[in-house]
Amino acid sequence: MLLSVRSWPSTARSAPVALLVHGWHSDSRTWWRVGPALVEAGFQVLAVDLPGHGRTPAPGLLSTVEDWAHDLADTLDAHAPGRIALGLGHSAGAATVAELAFIDSGCFERIVLEEPPTHERRDPEEHLAWLAASKARADADADALAAEILGANPAWDRGDAREWLAALRAFDLVGMAPSARAGLGYRTAELVPRIEAPTLLLAGSEARGSVLRGAARRSVAGSLPSGRFVEIDAGHCVHRDRFADYCRLVRDWGSPSGGS
Repeated sequence: MLLSVRSWPSTARSAPVALLVHGWHSDSRTWWRVGPALVEAGFQVLAVDLPGHGRTPAPGLLSTVEDWAHDLADTLDAHAPGRIALGLGHSAGAATVAELAFIDSGCFERIVLEEPPTHERRDPEEHLAWLAASKARADADADALAAEILGANPAWDRGDAREWLAALRAFDLVGMAPSARAGLGYRTAELVPRIEAPTLLLAGSEARGSVLRGAARRSVAGSLPSGRFVEIDAGHCVHRDRFADYCRLVRDWGSPSGGS
């Protein structure tokens, strides 16, 4: 499946390509500030909508992040053939980037994994019920839900709440629920030590809701060279909670003179 692509082009023809991959029930709109910031840093930017998210239809069959990685590879062949300078993913998108980096070791020059999950949700039915209720509220009273989101996440820009709501409304819950119930196949802890591309992992704090927790967190952190596991005082959405710090870390890592 070819994925829908959103782009922030550069005026420089030879600008390196940065690929951005969103998380579960989000879409490419989550990068509304990150995309332009990376263009200013010298990249041309592509962001995809994963299956069942944004403008990409659900696949009609059960799918996993490994399946999404193959979809991502096909999409890159169509839109940006050649090596990608920077592959960046959040949550399920980070798991997808890790899968592609493992499948095709020459795909990315560098990658950034933001809050990649290491395990499936303990109660997918509870989560799916919450999503259904949230989608209903987004349709019935989007302003009230946006105010609630901003109240719970005071560091977010108002645009973050706006794009979060838009992505939620576009998410194909019916089409993607069977895959969520079956399990999306997260295996971050297994893959990170085996990825050849230099990898930076950005994690929120456990106290604020990071999905990287306990022994799995310690395992992933211990598998990376010193300085490549960065804990930030943020929740699961580091790129929203600490936008300026996030962009600085990504720019420094993704530049040709970035971390070794």
